[in-house]
Amino acid sequence: MATKRMKSNEARRDWAELLQFVRTGGTVIVEHYNKPIARLVPENTVTKEEMRVLIDLARAGENEGPWNWDVEPDSPTYTQEDASNAISKALDLLDTLPDA
Repeated sequence: MATKRMKSNEARRDWAELLQFVRTGGTVIVEHYNKPIARLVPENTVTKEEMRVLIDLARAGENEGPWNWDVEPDSPTYTQEDASNAISKALDLLDTLPDA
């Protein structure tokens, strides 16, 4: 999802809209006098370190497929191509994640 930058007075004025944007996966950087003072992210955001671990785990098992996680009775089976695509998307996402 996208990242928005807002001035602190805009964030205060548009708080409900800001929360809805974050609730749907967006990130908001609040600025005061053009300096970032806060970052609002969804509670379930993965950190860069967590994503790196997931990417490393995916790479380690990338050639082991096909996989079926058995989460639900009709869970799909994933192929090596699915794993490669997921790793590629995760790498693209990595730079957008917060450090901590």
